[in-house]
Amino acid sequence: KKFPALVNCSVIDMFQPWPKEALFSVGKKFLSTVDLGSDAERGVIERFLPFSFQAVNKASSKFKSVERRFVYTTPKSYLELIKLYKVMLEDKRSDAFAAIRRLENGLSKLRETTEGVEKLETDLKIMLDDAAIKRETAEGIAEVVAKEKSTVEVQTANAQIEKEQVAKIAEEVTKKQRDTEADLAKAEPAVEAAMSALDTLDQKDLSSCKGMLKPPPKLDEVFAATMCLLAGIMPTVVIQKNGKVKDASWDSAKKQLMGNIKEYMIYLKDIKKHVDEGTINTINFKEVRQYIEKDYFNVETIKSKNQAAAGLCGFVINIVQYYDIVITVEPKRKALAESNVQLSEANAKLKSVMENVATLQEKLAKLTKELDEANQSKQEAMDAVSKGELKLNLAQRLTTALSSENQRWSENVVILNKDAKLLIGDVLVASSFTSYAGPFTKPFRKHLMEEVFKPFLVSEFKKVMGEDMIPLSEDASPVKILTTPAEVAKWNADLLPADAVSTENGCIVCSTSRWPLLIDPQLQGIRWLKAKESSADRNLQIVRLGQKEMIPKLESALENGHTILIENLGETLEAVLNPVIQRATIKRGSRFFIKVGDKECDFHPEFRLYLHTKLSNPHYPPEIQAETTLINFTVTMMGLEDQLLNLVVQKERPDLASRSEELVRQQNSFTIKMKQLEDNILSKLAEAEGDITEDVALIEGLEESKKVSDDIEQQSALAKKTQEDIYTTSEKYRTVANRSSLLFFLMNDLVKIHTYYIYSLEAFQHVFFRGIAIATKDKNCDEDTQQTEVDDQSNDDENDAYELSADHLEARCTELLESITLTVFNYIRRGLFEVDKLTVASLLTLKILINEGKMDPTEVDYLTVVKASLDPGNMGPLHEWLPENIWPKIKSLETMERFKGLGDSMQSDSDDWSAWFDVEKS
Repeated sequence: KKFPALVNCSVIDMFQPWPKEALFSVGKKFLSTVDLGSDAERGVIERFLPFSFQAVNKASSKFKSVERRFVYTTPKSYLELIKLYKVMLEDKRSDAFAAIRRLENGLSKLRETTEGVEKLETDLKIMLDDAAIKRETAEGIAEVVAKEKSTVEVQTANAQIEKEQVAKIAEEVTKKQRDTEADLAKAEPAVEAAMSALDTLDQKDLSSCKGMLKPPPKLDEVFAATMCLLAGIMPTVVIQKNGKVKDASWDSAKKQLMGNIKEYMIYLKDIKKHVDEGTINTINFKEVRQYIEKDYFNVETIKSKNQAAAGLCGFVINIVQYYDIVITVEPKRKALAESNVQLSEANAKLKSVMENVATLQEKLAKLTKELDEANQSKQEAMDAVSKGELKLNLAQRLTTALSSENQRWSENVVILNKDAKLLIGDVLVASSFTSYAGPFTKPFRKHLMEEVFKPFLVSEFKKVMGEDMIPLSEDASPVKILTTPAEVAKWNADLLPADAVSTENGCIVCSTSRWPLLIDPQLQGIRWLKAKESSADRNLQIVRLGQKEMIPKLESALENGHTILIENLGETLEAVLNPVIQRATIKRGSRFFIKVGDKECDFHPEFRLYLHTKLSNPHYPPEIQAETTLINFTVTMMGLEDQLLNLVVQKERPDLASRSEELVRQQNSFTIKMKQLEDNILSKLAEAEGDITEDVALIEGLEESKKVSDDIEQQSALAKKTQEDIYTTSEKYRTVANRSSLLFFLMNDLVKIHTYYIYSLEAFQHVFFRGIAIATKDKNCDEDTQQTEVDDQSNDDENDAYELSADHLEARCTELLESITLTVFNYIRRGLFEVDKLTVASLLTLKILINEGKMDPTEVDYLTVVKASLDPGNMGPLHEWLPENIWPKIKSLETMERFKGLGDSMQSDSDDWSAWFDVEKS
């Protein structure tokens, strides 16, 4: 009526909650493809889904009225539950069947080994008898062979002497041949250099020399040297009777050598052949030495005059060197030839001797072969015995090492098979817990699980399946279903508090299919996440809304499969995050994309997003709660009590605190290591092929794993005993931690009086430590006596310095209680409005009295809440003087034992009560 234009120009959709029938039909449709056992089991599960949704809605309303916290469940939440149930059921079934297969495989290998031990023992006895017979046969043949062998050895020794003589001759020949070849090898570089020098010559360069009327100084001597070498070889070179060159002048050189340049170069190259064949005149090399002995007759000097002459110079020098080496080697060649003749004669003699020896050895070889065959047969028998003994030993070692595992694995297989049949109900409880329980505190979680969900399932399954066929564990603990002790130990090692609520929260974070949104005013959840995601492969990025680098880091994390944590959220989210939070992926081919602003990014399947707020009671709208999983990490009273107990012990008994902390870390590492060792043993057994009793490395590895496992069990038992002792001592400070926890939750609840009264756990801890610091040591102990006792103690017994007697410890705890209580109260009081101080003091007093059992909580409720009866009845004569609003409260008091019949007494003695009332009123 107020906005007719809006009504006329728009369509208004009124969204009402889904009725139970709609929820049921949707759940039935989505679960139609899932194996849920029999139709009866399927029917119970289909009825549970709408029931749980509506039960959570009711719990949310009560949660709002009691805790003033807003929790919304939407159809989206309902669909997410169904989706999570399907995925989790498939994963848990797969894990269960895989675990059963692994254990059954391990048991099968152990069973085969155990059964094979008896057969191995029988076979080993037969093999020992066979080996004895073959050993006797081999010894008989060996005796015959020994006699024949002595004869052959004598003849062989004579042949050996002859052979050594031949070898000595051959060694001498070889040495001579090696020396000769070595000397010749030295000549090779010289001839190669000479030939290379000729290869550098160019006919044009030589032709240019031919045209010189007067050559440069020293150039004519190079050509003269070549004339000396070619004397008697090149026909054009004119020589005397004694073989010397008749005329070595420049004009003669041009005429005799360079008349035909090509022929000149060919004759130069033929000089090596004449040297090798010994057909060159020695006078040639005597004549040429007068030139090459001159200081300037070298390649570098001549090269500065003429390039072609330099090549000829290098040739002359190197061919003379080659000639000198060949001349030196010639006597050695003759000596080598004589030695070869001697060697041939010796070899002929040796051949005759060796033929005789060969005949003898052939006879010996035949006998030896028979002996070898007998020995081989004996050795094979002995090897078979050794192998059998080794195999039996390994089999016994394997069965001994894993005997305890055999029983435990057998029991686990039975348990796992039984649990696998219960997965339908257990996973339903766990997925409901994961989807719905996150925002609630521990009492509401317990109410939903223990008083709503489980009773409904048990009741419905009983109706359709009977008492003994319920597919649901007796405790059906979500924590046991969602995680393992080893994983919880890893979380605790990553700084997750060890209380039940924190463990439940860890399960929800790691199991939910939606992105977790942590309500974490004490910052315990974010501390755990930072440690949990700290590995290099996760590459944790921590950002806040409004930061410039938030979007680039988000895009990088999406594409590379890293983790991003958005901390310190308010009650709203930026619109750019909506596609990521909603997981609104776009599929193209085999790849997925997601839109961030105007950009489409690759969506890596390993991407993880965590959302975090420090607000203690944020009010997120339904659309955010539907797309994320709210998880209430607010510390619980018991959880905080345990933490404060550790802090008190750290201050009062640092020796116990350090030992306890070390033992907790040790126990956590033991739990993780034991799981790894069992997985390692089962993995090795599963991967083993063929007969595992022959795999020495496998059995030694299994023995080592089992040994480490046994050592860990012993150390774990010892650590548990030590922890029990530490726990007993630490528990003596429990009253201090209990009172301190109560004080914090009183502080935390003051926000309900006024929004100004907001305190953090960190601030409380500072005040808590201040209270401990203010408290003095027990002044009743005589200081001189204490000093004497300390002086008498051994330096190695430092822990005893912290010990207090029972009386002193009780006095110390009382002193701590008073100091911490007073310090915290003064801290609170300074920040209170005057009108609230008496209220807070009264609340503190009443809570302490209730906590110590000095007051009945019910009585305190009547005193503070002032309950009224809904049906007080007739006031009778009391209506004359008693205000009407008081009568329902009086009737309500009658429910308490000590006020029973109060209303009737007042009606029968109306005048006396009226007089008392008037006196009290005045």
